[in-house]
Amino acid sequence: MYKHIVFDVDGTLINTEYAVLHSLQDTLKEVQNKNYKIEELDLYWVLRAKRQ
Repeated sequence: MYKHIVFDVDGTLINTEYAVLHSLQDTLKEVQNKNYKIEELDLYWVLRAKRQ
């Protein structure tokens, strides 16, 4: 049984960029039926990071 659970929502403990971008890519393919390259989605990751 686990005693503790750690949430790393901002990527401090591990780099989650790969997982986030690929999840976004899969979601957009499902919702919009359109394939985006990771390079296209990477722009949104950078913009979001700069605003924080």
